[in-house]
Parts: sequence; structure tokens; C-alpha cells
Amino acid sequence: KKISKRSVGLELNIKNREYLNNIGVQCVNTLSELNDDKFDLITLNHVFEHLNDPINILVELQKYLKDDGIIIIEVPHARDLLLETFNLESFKNFTLWSEHLILHTRKSLETFATNSGLHVKSIEGFQRYPISNHFNWLANGKPGGHEVFSHLNDDGLHNQYTKFLNSIDQTDTLIGYFSKKT
Repeated sequence: KKISKRSVGLELNIKNREYLNNIGVQCVNTLSELNDDKFDLITLNHVFEHLNDPINILVELQKYLKDDGIIIIEVPHARDLLLETFNLESFKNFTLWSEHLILHTRKSLETFATNSGLHVKSIEGFQRYPISNHFNWLANGKPGGHEVFSHLNDDGLHNQYTKFLNSIDQTDTLIGYFSKKT
């Protein structure tokens, strides 16, 4: 509410949707409930990897995007260091669960977007979790390292680690910025 005139969420779970509406966050069950609304920004934050028809969803979302609007898609990165370099079985079991229908690379995210008619502005790597989390996965086979090894959490170290992971394209997250082709 502090940064936008109006925000609308789409939530399939009725309890979550009712809760959000009750606390003053407008939330709908289907895109069709938006009628002719147009938005400056549409975000899919760790949603896209769960969609069974992602191209058609992106086509549909464009109907609700202003001509100069942006769609931001944040997804788990298929080239995550723990998957690609370490091939860590416990992390694979954690990440490749039944509701993650696809993990994306830069190329796959670009392909889905362009096949839906979107223009790629940029796709960037982002490291959500610090190196301490990676240490815990490697040492103990589970998440939570940012708490277990909290004494290793340092903004400077995290920034350098993120730069390094970006340089080898193995961050844990990708964020794509897309616009309509005009």
C-alpha cells in the first residue's frame, strides 16, 4: 500500500484468499475476475515453475498488462550450484519435488517468454541464500545453514559470493523482466 496505488493478488487457496481479503489485500481466484483492469507491473514470484500451461498463462497475463508495463518472473535456477556442480542428492530431492513442474535456465525462461509474445528486457541471476546455507547443505544435507552457521552471514561476503555465482551462472534464482512487444 505504501508503494502502489493498488495491488491485486491471485490466490487459488480459499483460506489464504479470504485471509488476504480480510486484511485489506484485494485477492481474486481467477484472472477473469480482473475484468478490464490493466496493471503497470505483474509479478510471478516462485509461481511460474508450478504452472502446467505457462505459455498460455503468459499470453493471458498480457491482456492485463499496460502497454508500457513489465512482467517480472522469479524462478528457481536449474543451474543452481548445489544441483549442477555438487549434484547433491538431498538438494535434488528438496528442489525437484512434485509441484515443481520445471526448473528454468536463462534460455528456457527466455524461450517461454518469447513464445508467449513477450520481449525479454533482461534475465538476471540472484542468490537468495547465503554461503552458510550451502555449507549446511554440503555438511548436513538440509537447508537452514543461514541459521546454523549464522556467524558466517555477512553482507559483504554474500555480495561477493553472489557475484561469483553469477559469473558461473549458478545462482539459486533467476529473475526475468519482460514487456509486451509493441
